Amino acid sequence: MRAARPARHSERPHQFRLLAEPPDEPAALERVAALVDEQNAKLAAALADGVSDGSLASDLDPVTTATALWAAMNGVLGLSWRADRLRADASHLTELVAAVERVVLRGLLAR
Repeated sequence: MRAARPARHSERPHQFRLLAEPPDEPAALERVAALVDEQNAKLAAALADGVSDGSLASDLDPVTTATALWAAMNGVLGLSWRADRLRADASHLTELVAAVERVVLRGLLAR
């Protein structure tokens, strides 16, 4: 059985924005932080599997890398919420997300 595809920002922009900018209420902040922790733990586990099987660099720290990847993508998605000329429309945002995915999967250095 194949796992369900994760939701994309374009399908649920309000939910992604709540994750990035939760309401300044203690209960909401805690719930959002718990959700982020849960999802980052899943990513860290997948990264750890990659380190273990040799498909990812052996010096990669899965927990730190998961947090860095989440924060980077959060920043990219946040461009769609800007009110100034730096705002990314849907098409540009799709290109930016794809660019981050390429960098993560292939790196920046020429081979």
